[in-house]
Amino acid sequence: MGLVTRILLLVAIALLAFFWIRKMLRAGDPSEKNPAQPAQPDQVGDRPQDLIACHHCGLHFPQADAFLKDGRTYCCDDHAKAGPKTNN
Repeated sequence: MGLVTRILLLVAIALLAFFWIRKMLRAGDPSEKNPAQPAQPDQVGDRPQDLIACHHCGLHFPQADAFLKDGRTYCCDDHAKAGPKTNN
């Protein structure tokens, strides 16, 4: 066997050993076994919300963000002040 062949064989064995050891070390790492879980829907703020339409512009937005005036819902304070849109 030539010198170049021996060097290539030793490099290949070293690489295989390196990747095998790295794999074994990562197998014991708990962060690799349990990937990040998506947020559970029962957590506060992650629940689906009903969408409602603004009486001025028609934009749909979460009900929790609504501005109420005279029993109507608006997307912002300016639209609540302006009132419902009138058709001219």
